[in-house]
Amino acid sequence: MASTTLRVLTLQSLQAAGSQLSIRYSYGKHRFSLSYWYDFDLEPLDGIYGSDFMEKVYTHCAAFSIFHLCSLKPDLLDWGPYSRWHTAEFERVWNSTWSGLSGQWRYENDLPDISAPAFISKPSSATNTITIESQSPPTTLAFFGGGKDSLAMYELLSRTGIPFSCVSYSHSVYGRSVVQHRLCDKVLKLLNSESCKHHHKLCIMEDFLDSPVLESIGKRVGIESFMEGETPASLFSSLPIVLYYRYTSIAIGNERSSNTGNLVWEHTGEDINHQWGKSREAEILFSEYIQRALISNAPYFSVLQPLYDAVIFSVAASRLEAAIFTHSCNFVKPWCKRCPKCCYVWLMFMTFFPCNVVDEMFQGANLLDIPQNEIHFVQMLGLGSNKPFECVGDIDEAKLGFELCRRKGLQGKAMDIYKEKLLQAMDEKALANLFSKYTTVYTSDPSNAPPAVWDRLFPILKQAAVDARKRIEAELSRIY
Repeated sequence: MASTTLRVLTLQSLQAAGSQLSIRYSYGKHRFSLSYWYDFDLEPLDGIYGSDFMEKVYTHCAAFSIFHLCSLKPDLLDWGPYSRWHTAEFERVWNSTWSGLSGQWRYENDLPDISAPAFISKPSSATNTITIESQSPPTTLAFFGGGKDSLAMYELLSRTGIPFSCVSYSHSVYGRSVVQHRLCDKVLKLLNSESCKHHHKLCIMEDFLDSPVLESIGKRVGIESFMEGETPASLFSSLPIVLYYRYTSIAIGNERSSNTGNLVWEHTGEDINHQWGKSREAEILFSEYIQRALISNAPYFSVLQPLYDAVIFSVAASRLEAAIFTHSCNFVKPWCKRCPKCCYVWLMFMTFFPCNVVDEMFQGANLLDIPQNEIHFVQMLGLGSNKPFECVGDIDEAKLGFELCRRKGLQGKAMDIYKEKLLQAMDEKALANLFSKYTTVYTSDPSNAPPAVWDRLFPILKQAAVDARKRIEAELSRIY
C-alpha cells in the first residue's frame, strides 16, 4: 500500500526585538515570514508583564495570522516550541474561527467536506490572565482603516467626549506602507478631534501573499484562492499596543450588515459569509476569549454594530471635508472603480453626498455604466446566485441606494437593469419599509462595549439615526 505524506504547517519561531515582532512558519520544506512593526519598543513589555505572558501574546498574534496559510490544506498544525499555550479553550476558539473564515474559501474551491487541520500537540492547563492597570480616565483603542466605517466610528466616539486613540495598519499586499498611512493621516488630520489622544501606526510585512503560492503549491493541493483572516489577525496583533499604552477596550467599526451572509451553500446548508470576521458572532467569540485567556479588562466591541449603512453614510456625509479623502478599495487605493466594494461605496456616496463631490472623488466615472461592473450591481441587487464576496451591505440596502439615486436622476446600464427588474416592486410603501429598517438603532443584542462607554454612546447613535432620516427626507423633498 502506498503511504500518504501528511502536510504539516508549523510555527517555527517568534522574536520580539526592538519594534519588530518577527514570525516564521514552515509548510513542508517551504518557509514563510511575517513581521509586525510597532511604533514603540516591545522589549519593555517583558519587564512589565513577564516574558512568559508576552510569549503567550505573541503566540496568539502568530496563531490568528495563520489562516491564509491554512489555504494550502495542511493536515496537521504544529505550534512548535509554543505548544504550551495550546489550551482546550484556545483550540475551541481557533477552530471556530477557522470554520467561520473558511466558508467562502471552501465554497470557491468546492471543498464541502474538508475539516480544520488537527493540532499535533495536546491541550495544556489553562494559564492566568493579566489585568491592565488602566489610565485615568480609561481610554479605548479604535481601529482606523481610512474608510467610511472608520470615519463614522471616529466621529461618533468624538461626539461622546470619551477619550480614545486610533491605530492604523498597513499591509504589504496593499502596496507601500508609507502610501497607505499617508491616506489615513489625511483623513484623521481633517477630522481633528480633541477626544483622539494618539494615532498609532502598525506596519505588516508578509511574503506569503506576495509569493507565487497558488501557481506552485496551490496547483498541487488543488486550491485556487486563499482564505482571508484579516480581522482576527489585526485584532490579536493590536494586543501589544493595548498592553503598552494600557487601553481598557478595543473598538472596531463593523456594521450590522456584516452579520448577513452571501449565500446558503446547498452542499452543506451553511450561510457563507464573506464578512464573518466582522460579524457579531465573531466579535463575541474574540471579546470573551481575550478577557478569559489574555487580558481580563480589554473587551472588544463594534461601535457600529447597531447600525446599518444608511446611518453610517449619513454620519460620513456630516464630515464631508474628511469623507472625500476616504478609501476602501482592496485592489488600488483609493479606488479601482471596477470591484464590488468600489461599486457599492460609490452608489451609497451618490445617495448621501452631493453628486458633484462624488464625481470629483472618482474622477467623473459613472460606475453604473462601466461594463465590468454590471455583474457586481446585478449581484448586489439580489439578481444573481449570490451577493458579491466583498464587504458590501445587504441586498435591500443596495435597493434603497438604487431607488434614491434613481430619484436623484442617476442613469446608466445598471440603473436600467434596476428599473426593468425591480422598480415595479419599489412603491412608496416598500420604500418606507426600507427607510425605516435601515435608519433604526438595533439594541436587541447587548453591546460588548464597557458600560461607561455604551451609556454615552447610545444616545449619540440614536441621534445619528434621527439625522439620517432627516437627511434622506430632505433629499427626497429637494427632488420633488
